[in-house]
Amino acid sequence: MSRIQQGFLLTRHWCDTADGVEVEFWLATDDGPRKIRIALQTPVAFIRAEDRTKAELLVAGVRGAELRELPLKDSRHKPVLGSIARNIAHCLRSKSRCAQPA
Repeated sequence: MSRIQQGFLLTRHWCDTADGVEVEFWLATDDGPRKIRIALQTPVAFIRAEDRTKAELLVAGVRGAELRELPLKDSRHKPVLGSIARNIAHCLRSKSRCAQPA
């Protein structure tokens, strides 16, 4: 059974597992330190929608990654796309390829 944990975030870590990506958080709570694990997560790198053409070409070259429209905006209220991947390596590869100058 799950219960809500409140606290100050101390660390976060994500790793590939056989079942998918697992995210781990350590929190400082009123009851002491707590470790929270969330399994079966999907890595997402956010890309400005205005960079769609470049992103489509670069993400297409990364096996296991795809570009999706998302109902989200960045801190400047501009639309973003999500580079969705099967594992962390694919996510980071697509993100780094998109960050390279043209």
